[in-house]
Amino acid sequence: MEKEEITVKVENNPNPFQKKVHKALITGELPIIGSNTEILDSFSKERFKSILTRFNRCVVELGCGSSRHLIAQATITPDTVFLGIDLRFKRIYRSAEKTRKLGLNNLFFLRTNAKFLGELFLDESGKIQQRLLDGIYMHFPDPWGKSRWHKNRMFSQNFLNLASQILRENGWISFMTDHEGYFQDSLRLLNNNNNDFLIDHSVCNVNIEDVANPYFLSDFGLLFRSKGIPVNHFIARLINKSNRP
Repeated sequence: MEKEEITVKVENNPNPFQKKVHKALITGELPIIGSNTEILDSFSKERFKSILTRFNRCVVELGCGSSRHLIAQATITPDTVFLGIDLRFKRIYRSAEKTRKLGLNNLFFLRTNAKFLGELFLDESGKIQQRLLDGIYMHFPDPWGKSRWHKNRMFSQNFLNLASQILRENGWISFMTDHEGYFQDSLRLLNNNNNDFLIDHSVCNVNIEDVANPYFLSDFGLLFRSKGIPVNHFIARLINKSNRP
């Protein structure tokens, strides 16, 4: 893939991490596969497809933040490739730096909008190539609490429609939030999703020690744990289509 195909929108007077992410993409010195919130360019797609061929399983985290959680997962699961997606330049760059220093070869990062997730799995005709994704983490996303903001939520009907296409049979979604309203709204979406998913684990308003090992917590998870703020968590699994009623 020619380097000229890498597309990164560099704004006037960009923050220093925007420049660093751009440099890392050109040099290939860090495990960052793309950076564009307006399109998902061919370089990012082809690099992701190339990476997939080297691993048995693939898991994505939407809104990976500092990637503390993903780094822990990648460390203990070397046969799985993990992809962290986030909008922030600093988060992506710092996460990639830590990954390189730890010598992990199964963790990569993409700075883009979560809405482009499906495009990573499209073939040349624009159809889902095959079900290659084993799981999706969405831990502590912005709850967009006011009713008029709900349209901005990551966990939505559109997201579920996409997940049902790109997840393997029995693939899973792990959703965690401290916002009970967002949690209940998400459960209702799952229950109204034409039986595409079954909830095989769900807890509401519990201490975080009861739902997660601190080693695998994100920075938000550690914060809520330290303050004793209860959280909500579910795991939803894609039903095997041949067994659906």
